[in-house]
Amino acid sequence: MTKRVPLPDPKVPRTWKQQMAIEEIDITTYRSTTGAPHGPFFTRNGELRPRAFGGHVYAQAVYAASKTVDPSFLIHSVTGYFLELALADEPFIYKIQIVRDGKNYSVRKVDASQEDGKVVFSNICSFKRTEVFPDIQIPQNMAEKYFEILAGRKPDELPIKTNFKDLRAAYGTGETCLTTIFPGLFTSILPFDKIHQRTIPIKRENVYIYATQTDPSDTDSDPNLDAAAHLYHSDRESVWSMVRQYGLLDVLDSAASLSHTVTFHTGADKVRFSDSQGRRWFYLETGAERLSNGRGLHQGKIYDADGNHVATTLQDGAIRLKFKSDEERDKRIEQVKSESKI
Repeated sequence: MTKRVPLPDPKVPRTWKQQMAIEEIDITTYRSTTGAPHGPFFTRNGELRPRAFGGHVYAQAVYAASKTVDPSFLIHSVTGYFLELALADEPFIYKIQIVRDGKNYSVRKVDASQEDGKVVFSNICSFKRTEVFPDIQIPQNMAEKYFEILAGRKPDELPIKTNFKDLRAAYGTGETCLTTIFPGLFTSILPFDKIHQRTIPIKRENVYIYATQTDPSDTDSDPNLDAAAHLYHSDRESVWSMVRQYGLLDVLDSAASLSHTVTFHTGADKVRFSDSQGRRWFYLETGAERLSNGRGLHQGKIYDADGNHVATTLQDGAIRLKFKSDEERDKRIEQVKSESKI
């Protein structure tokens, strides 16, 4: 019998530390102990099983790798490849290869598998020491930028809803709120449609505001655990949001992540989800300016509430569209191109 782990329930909160819980098998092998968020069920060996959210294995693989590096090193870059459908209710086994340990950088390769031993996800991740260096970026005022869509409220003033089981259905409610649909986090549902109607598809952007769910008594000070939360959330709706951005949901057949890269630009202090002032909120801005050859390129930037550019994301996703005829396909393609013409 396959070992099962409990699936998350949005109505039963999990802290971020609980969601990322792993156990050591040996010094370069770790196993997850909690279930992942999941999408649709699919048939595996004659049984309906839940498809795992890719952001879970993406984040947890890096967190496992962090256990093999010097504690002063923080994840700064990771590129991961989603190779097979993974099961949300089955443990992940993370096998870590030590590629290099240097003075300022340490590199790891991680392969994630499940009970059948087949690798479902693989990454290369690099950790580094913080350095004193010029900090240069384009200034951002997050409160001003999103004043309208938040109706002047701060993120922690938004209501929290636990009844959503599918984010795609949640958008139809027109609500502005936070949800616990991704265990370990609060993440926003915002009325994008009103904003998107004002601009052409190629210029449309989304923003997702998020923070971790934490236990006030938890004094864990591992910054790589916090960094993993950014990785986890960075995979939220990425490929699906590209289809939505270009108005292609009605002809969507399937969509899946192929590869995903996140690069952190700051030290541990800007990555953390709490400080002396309490909970810290982050803003993930995303959009897609390139669709071609059955794929879309999803890009994102993560900012903290003070406008510090914390990380950049880049995700390549496969998109399959379905049409009744070649004529319908060609007509729709021309329509999408025309709507996005600058």
